[in-house]
Amino acid sequence: MAQLSQLQLDVYAHKILDDYDAKTPSEIFKNKVSISIEDALRIQLAVTNLREQRGEEAIEYKIGCISKDTQFKMGLTKPAWGRL
Repeated sequence: MAQLSQLQLDVYAHKILDDYDAKTPSEIFKNKVSISIEDALRIQLAVTNLREQRGEEAIEYKIGCISKDTQFKMGLTKPAWGRL
């Protein structure tokens, strides 16, 4: 799977933030968007950067998929994490 271009990354990040602000989170993913785990992490960081640019701040982190079985089922090689 090819890595997303910076333009594609920006489009996804802005759409995700717009969906969040409209209180319709994840609308973009209803169309079966296919992205790599690496690109998902890049998008997550881009959305976080957009939110920080408008004055929001991360208050803590969330870690999931810590079990090796869950990681295997999800196609991960390490736990998933995100900012809250």
